[in-house]
Amino acid sequence: MDKHLTPAEAWEDFYAWMQSRKNNKEFARMPADVQEANYTYKGDRDYRLGERRIANLLEKYAPGRYTRSTFYTINEDLKSY
Repeated sequence: MDKHLTPAEAWEDFYAWMQSRKNNKEFARMPADVQEANYTYKGDRDYRLGERRIANLLEKYAPGRYTRSTFYTINEDLKSY
């Protein structure tokens, strides 16, 4: 079943999934860019891990596992435009 996640939730799921793969022979160590991104994610609130960087890392290390979507809503009831 597909789940809808915020970028932060997707990052947390991805990082947990990456950690679970460390015991797999094909994946011995966490990639440096993922470690750095997680440090940024957990770090200072003034410098957060952005949606674009999350998307790039998910596409690089987990192609097909996540689908990124962007939605815009037209607020037709607003007459000021």
